[in-house]
Amino acid sequence: MKPSTRLRKKAQQRYELFCRAYIIDLNGSNAAVAAGYSARTARSTASTLLTKPNIQARIAELVAEKTQKLDIGADRTLKEISLLAFSNSLDYMKVNEEGQADVDLSNLTREQAAAIEEITVDATGGTGDGERRRVLRTRLKIAKKSDALTLLAKYHKLLTEVVKHEGLEGLADLVRARRKQAGA
Repeated sequence: MKPSTRLRKKAQQRYELFCRAYIIDLNGSNAAVAAGYSARTARSTASTLLTKPNIQARIAELVAEKTQKLDIGADRTLKEISLLAFSNSLDYMKVNEEGQADVDLSNLTREQAAAIEEITVDATGGTGDGERRRVLRTRLKIAKKSDALTLLAKYHKLLTEVVKHEGLEGLADLVRARRKQAGA
């Protein structure tokens, strides 16, 4: 095998190592070091490598493979965001005759459970002397709906930012006048 062919093959192997390491944490410097490049120049090496079309294409392929393996597509992501956005407190409780809300997870579906961030149960009382009743306090924390709703609204282009530029009145006339002066 020619020396130039061997060098090219070694470079291709390093590129592959770099791409595979890069998709782990999206840190170019770490990926460069993992691929065998100098730690001292890892940042600039990573920057250079990430501009190469073949590296970009390979990273895109690896990300697509990883996404497919994990079944993380746009549809699944949107469904999960929707579950958080449209979660409802009444799915997690029953209201008794006195109007008190009691946590009830007995009929909870997997989709409803996706919106639960935290469940905490505190027990007080009940020393065993018959005087004090044991009281269980259940705290249920549901995911923040506003964040999920904002993401959905942005996806559906319901929220757009309007940037208003002020102080530019007459700028076009000023530019024309300057150009006329420069040409004269």
